Amino acid sequence: MYLKSLTLKGFKSFADRTVMKFEPGVAAIVGPNGSGKSNISDAVLWVLGERNAKNLRGQSMEDVIFAGSSARKPVSVAEVELLLDNSDGTLPVDFSEVSIGRRMYRSGESEYLINGNVVRRMDVLDILHDSGLGTGTNSIISQGNLDSVLSSRPEDRRALIEEAAGILKHKERKAKSERKLAQMDAHLDRVHDITAEVERQLKPLERKARKARTYEALSAEMKELKLQLAVDDLRCLQKQWDDTLLKEKTLTSEQLQVKEELEVAEKALDDLQQTLHDRGSKELELNERYRRAQASFERLNSTAMLVREKRSHFLSETERLTRSVEESRLRRSAAEKELEQAHDAAVVAQKEYTQAEETLTRLESEHKAQTGQRNALRKKIDTLMSEQRGLVHRQETIQATQEALRENLSEKRTRAQVIDVQAADAQKRLDSAQTQATELQHVFEELSKQHEHLQEQETSARNSLNTLVVKRDQGRSNLDAAREAYTHASAERTALEELERASESANPLLAHVLDSRANLAPDSKVLSHVIKAPSKFDGLLEMLLGDDVYALITSKSSEAISLGRQALDCQAYGAASIFTCEHTAAFSNKENLSKDSQEEYRPEKGSRLIDELEIDPKYRALLETFLGDVYVVDTLADALEAQRQDTKASHRFISLDGAIVYPQGKIGVSRKSEEDQKNSALSRRRALDQARQTERDLQETYERIQAENKTLEEELRKAQTESLKLTEALASSKGRCESAERDAIQSAQSVAEFKNELTELLREQQANEAFLAKAQPDSDELEKELAEVLAKLELNKEEVSQVEKSLSPLRRTIVSLSEKLSDARLESARLSERLAYALRMEQTRSQEISSSTKEDERAYRRIAIARGASQRADALLATLASLSDAVSLVSLRLEQESQTEQNASRELHDNIAKATQTSREVRERFDGCSAKLAEVRIEKGRLEIQVDAGIKAIVEDCDTSLEQALSLEALQDRSAVEEHCASLERRIKNMGTINPDAAQEYEEVNKRFQYLSAQLEDMRLARRSLARIVSVIDERMRNDFITTFEQVNDNFSEIFSTLFPGGQAHLSLVDPDDLEHTGVDVHAQPVGKRVKKMSLLSGGEKSMTAMALLFAVYRIRQTPFYILDEVEAALDDTNLRRLIAYLEVIRDQTQFIMITHQRRTMESADILYGVSMQADGITKVISQKIDNAMRKEG
Repeated sequence: MYLKSLTLKGFKSFADRTVMKFEPGVAAIVGPNGSGKSNISDAVLWVLGERNAKNLRGQSMEDVIFAGSSARKPVSVAEVELLLDNSDGTLPVDFSEVSIGRRMYRSGESEYLINGNVVRRMDVLDILHDSGLGTGTNSIISQGNLDSVLSSRPEDRRALIEEAAGILKHKERKAKSERKLAQMDAHLDRVHDITAEVERQLKPLERKARKARTYEALSAEMKELKLQLAVDDLRCLQKQWDDTLLKEKTLTSEQLQVKEELEVAEKALDDLQQTLHDRGSKELELNERYRRAQASFERLNSTAMLVREKRSHFLSETERLTRSVEESRLRRSAAEKELEQAHDAAVVAQKEYTQAEETLTRLESEHKAQTGQRNALRKKIDTLMSEQRGLVHRQETIQATQEALRENLSEKRTRAQVIDVQAADAQKRLDSAQTQATELQHVFEELSKQHEHLQEQETSARNSLNTLVVKRDQGRSNLDAAREAYTHASAERTALEELERASESANPLLAHVLDSRANLAPDSKVLSHVIKAPSKFDGLLEMLLGDDVYALITSKSSEAISLGRQALDCQAYGAASIFTCEHTAAFSNKENLSKDSQEEYRPEKGSRLIDELEIDPKYRALLETFLGDVYVVDTLADALEAQRQDTKASHRFISLDGAIVYPQGKIGVSRKSEEDQKNSALSRRRALDQARQTERDLQETYERIQAENKTLEEELRKAQTESLKLTEALASSKGRCESAERDAIQSAQSVAEFKNELTELLREQQANEAFLAKAQPDSDELEKELAEVLAKLELNKEEVSQVEKSLSPLRRTIVSLSEKLSDARLESARLSERLAYALRMEQTRSQEISSSTKEDERAYRRIAIARGASQRADALLATLASLSDAVSLVSLRLEQESQTEQNASRELHDNIAKATQTSREVRERFDGCSAKLAEVRIEKGRLEIQVDAGIKAIVEDCDTSLEQALSLEALQDRSAVEEHCASLERRIKNMGTINPDAAQEYEEVNKRFQYLSAQLEDMRLARRSLARIVSVIDERMRNDFITTFEQVNDNFSEIFSTLFPGGQAHLSLVDPDDLEHTGVDVHAQPVGKRVKKMSLLSGGEKSMTAMALLFAVYRIRQTPFYILDEVEAALDDTNLRRLIAYLEVIRDQTQFIMITHQRRTMESADILYGVSMQADGITKVISQKIDNAMRKEG
């Protein structure tokens, strides 16, 4: 794996997008001070997850974003992308290339990306964990940080060895496991405390739960009995309700019947009054007719007739008013009688209402007195029950004390027996411990042998693993070399193809024709592609063929014609030739002649040119037409001699020195430089074919080496797995050995412990005997006190029973009084309504009498007026008597008719009086029915209230639906049920305070206790497992650390002696006994010096020593690339030359990116990057490959 490219945008001085491509080897980054070179190493460090701004030469993380300049505005985001080649599978992802990116916004938000996908910082660190990269990596040495390798504390230098050993991830896992252990210990303590607390709560809760279950059973039974009583009460009320409904229905029917009669009577009365009114109108009409008749017969008698009419009118009005007054008197008389009756009824109602109120007051007083007496008895019962509960509590206390004392006595007696058994058992265990110690010593020796055998196997596995690692590294080097060769061959083949295309594009018309090959048959080819000739014939063939060397050969003449027309129609200039294989037959005669001539002509020297060439048989006949008459000789003289011998002058002769002799005597000469010969069409084609073949061979080699490396990697992984298993087995074996040794020591120590245990058991037995002797008198005293408490409790219960007996009849009396009180209240309400009705009737009749009196007064005044007018009319009639003779007969007749109408009116008045009396009687009957119906409805309301109360008692108090309750059987013995219900109620009261949720609470607490106990055991098992893993990790880290330390020490000594010929250096551990925390000291002695402190070395010597230490670490654990920022700045020319020479040795094994100002470093680099800062404050980068630059200079 190596770094392929680095992309920066908006990072520090790189405002514009900058892409830097790298290849394996050494890359040098150069430029003036302040141009932004070190920003490149900061960018790599930043994208690998660095979060400390000071390590990036800034104050805050926002400083990495381009802050702007005089010519450019600030940007809002900084972005860096690192592209790694992962074709060897170093990173644990299934990609041949891995892109790691990071973005930082000015708002403070930051994000990481892997192959364009947003991920967490932890994900980036995870995939880089085993590669040597990441935060705190030593593969990136920033400017000025090289000396810190020597000046840092020994404990900090230990990190170099740990990183090389690959145990940093183990340390992180161990730290995580230790944090988990600490958390688990805290959780264990907390769970243990909770479990103990829950266990203490279980026993009291169990007792409360049993008491609650008993209470629930009694309550359920009492509830069932109360339900039966309530249902029985409801059924009784139902019967009364049905009777009341029947009465209400009967009275309602009777009321409706009377109401109909009342309506009939009132309607008849109204009809008679209307008839009376109609007859009065008829009488007035007769008088009007009499007056009009008198006026018709005689105008003179009109006045007399008018007077008589008025007199008759006044008389009739007087009579009508008199009758009206008489009728009013009769009605007033009836109303006065009714008023007296209503008054009497009101007096009677008032008297009954007063008596009902007195009865109600008396019943309320009696009820209050009985209730007070009942409350006093209840208070007394409560007092007695409180005393009873106190006695019960004392009884329970004494019994609990006795139980505890008996348990202690039993426990002490049992303990005494156990002590005897334990004493005998202690002796047996002592003998067993001695035997076990011998066996454990034998087991320890066997385990030691097994441990030594495992150590040998583990050492062998480690050696095999190291061998495989070396092979793997060599395979990677071979793979890199094969990849580089394949890349070089591919680039050379690409360059030749580009050169071929460039030569074709020099002739636009030819390029147009050749581009048309895609539309032709697959066997269409360029002439130069079908000829394979020795290199000595390249120039001669091109001179013979001329521009036809680029001619296109088609299989069909139609294609050739079509191409010719297209070439003429296009706008390109140049020349192009097109041949077709179909025309080959046309030249067959010429070919035959050529053969005949060959048979007739045989030059003494030379041979046919076409016989020296390799030509596809498909195109040989076509080539015969061009080259069939050409012979090859050595020199121009030979060619001229052969031409003279050609009698038919039909052949051409070419010489190897570059001459052509034509039959016509023409001689052509061609001389080309070596460069032109290389650029010839046939040479280019030959080189291109060779490049393609080389590329295919190198690709096969690369794939073969890659497959071998995969096999090695697989073997290495298997070896690592086997090594890890052996290491774990070794650690387990060592643990068993140590455990066996500890067990043997503990077994030897057990003898003294057993003797001490036996002594303690005898001492405890004596203490138990003393306790038993003292505890018996205490038990007798408690028995006496318990007997006294039980006697008091019995007396208390008897007294409570007597009070209960006194209370039971009192309760029945209160219930009876309550029912009477309810009836009295209903009766009082009924009488109150009856009194109000009587008062309303009295008021109504009084109003009727008063109204009738006023109407009579008005009638008397009208009668007096009518009589006065009548007297005056009599005097006037005497004067007009003489004038009324003529109309006397008419007047008499009219008078008779009027009398007849008056008689009829008198009969109507009599009928009206009878109808009025009948209506009054019917109304009295209706009022009586209404009063009875009101009483029934009042009774119905009372029953309705009682029924609702009974239903409420069933549904709410007994929690039973009404349908289910009514389906119960009827009670056979109500008194027995009431007595049993009272007994249950007493039992419930005697139980005292009950927690109804105790049973559920006990189940929940018990379930929680079981769950906590299981969790506690699981946590203990997990802790032991985690502790074993930590011990294995510790052992593995110690072994890996000491092995890696020795390897780094050897490498450091070797590299230091290379960089400082004759010098010596080595590493040492500060505390060899504490391999987990010991620091690492560096000791360096350049030749001719004795240095006791590293601070006494010069700046260059410090840099070289630090580089030697880093290279020693790099050799153990290589990372994909190293970035060294001006690490050789303090070196003189000699030391720099030594450093460059060492880099030349290891440059093929890894990739170096060096930021430098030294010329020697630049010259040793494979690629050079120039960094400069423009006037606008933005860094620009240009690159140049050193070998290309040197080739151009050459």
